[in-house]
Amino acid sequence: MARSQRPRVRELRDVYLLVGECIELGGDPLAWRAHMLDGLARILGGRLAMLGEMPLDQARGTRSRTPFGMLGGAVTKHDSELLRDFVVAWLPQFDVLGGRTLAIDFPVVAWIRRQQVGTVEGHRSKLDNHHSRTIETDATLQAAITHPDVGKMIVELHRPLGDKEFCRRERRLLQLFLIEIRQQLGQRLALRDQQRVARLSPRLRQVLAALQEGDSEKQIARRLAISEHTVHEHVKRLHRAMHAHSRGELLAASLAYRPTHGDWERCLPACRRNDPNATIE
Repeated sequence: MARSQRPRVRELRDVYLLVGECIELGGDPLAWRAHMLDGLARILGGRLAMLGEMPLDQARGTRSRTPFGMLGGAVTKHDSELLRDFVVAWLPQFDVLGGRTLAIDFPVVAWIRRQQVGTVEGHRSKLDNHHSRTIETDATLQAAITHPDVGKMIVELHRPLGDKEFCRRERRLLQLFLIEIRQQLGQRLALRDQQRVARLSPRLRQVLAALQEGDSEKQIARRLAISEHTVHEHVKRLHRAMHAHSRGELLAASLAYRPTHGDWERCLPACRRNDPNATIE
């Protein structure tokens, strides 16, 4: 009897745990992406995971910013050299390489490369075959997210030559994961142009966490055991860093950094424990 292609409970648990872990790192746009790739390679059994983002100007249908890419999984020096070709050569031609046939305008779509050979014109192209030969794999699982603030986010998982092909169950797991990720983009998962949030100093992150919890500057001063004048200066620095002109704009711009679960304990440890003798460095 053939094995069921329905996702298993353990696999679903791992997928949702990975979503939560990415959200925990959501304020750092590079950290959550790197963790996502490593986690997908582990859960779905890929040696190498690749991420590419191709922002689009939706009005004109042209690229508005430089494409971006990164690697995860068991990355070697040779794999790192492939990243430039993936971003510079493969991503800009993605729509031509079967995008229409794969209904790429659907918010999230995933497919197994070998299933498309012979049916998608792009996957018979010299560029796509060169891409797979260079990575030394023919077992490839691919997926794409279309998002108004991101453009297209392409995820690839590769297995070494001779390894088993990805199956439909793994394709469904990847699609399920990316559906959850797409819902959080720009909300709990920072976009690439939100890196200014991740670069805040620990003290500014503490002040930001308190602001997001609804504290006034006077309350923040009492919680952090610093003067109101110092808090006010920190708030002004936050406004400059986030290019915000009001408290509302500041909170909206930092939404993707809003801590979740146990993050409040890490941002405001002494205050959350209500320890009158504790201090925060």
